[in-house]
Amino acid sequence: MAEFAQFTITDAAYEAASKFVEEKWFDSANEAGIFAAAYAIRCHFDEIDPGSLYYPVSTHNYGYSSFDPDGSWEIIIKTLYNTETPRAYFRNLIIWGLEDMGCRIRESGVLQITDFL
Repeated sequence: MAEFAQFTITDAAYEAASKFVEEKWFDSANEAGIFAAAYAIRCHFDEIDPGSLYYPVSTHNYGYSSFDPDGSWEIIIKTLYNTETPRAYFRNLIIWGLEDMGCRIRESGVLQITDFL
């Protein structure tokens, strides 16, 4: 099955990524998204199933290759989750991680990157 070359992230995920960029933790929303996926895997691997998550399409469109230019994430996700749709899983991990971090930031009122390591 061929997977997508473009995908969207939710408004809430975009807002969280933008917050990280505004605060100069990352240079781009893409970098924040990659961090969010790593955070989701590292801190919540046993709690979430990226294959069962559903997120609606939005206007925040990205090229998959801007998150995974060398395909290493695709290999990691395929291996970790034994899936034939690693790009969809990666997208879901990006969104889940960004939304979770955004919620935590709103609750505390403080953006500390160390809270997510």
